[in-house]
Amino acid sequence: MAWLEVFHADSTVPAWIVTGQGSNIILPVVRYGKRPEGTLEIVEARSLQRGVRYDVRVYRWIGGPGGPGSIFPAGSAVFVP
Repeated sequence: MAWLEVFHADSTVPAWIVTGQGSNIILPVVRYGKRPEGTLEIVEARSLQRGVRYDVRVYRWIGGPGGPGSIFPAGSAVFVP
């Protein structure tokens, strides 16, 4: 993946955003708050609240690595810590 974002389910304020900077370098397994190697943290991970629902979304880069292209939705999930 090229982009990963986590939002509190009832908010538009991001809890964490990481980018692969125009490359699909975000590989499993990603642990919340631990920036994958080679990525850039756009929004620093905020503390999660127990029992609160969070939405995570991932996007894939379509285009040349680091060149022109766009990110496209690739999946989403909900989790509750």
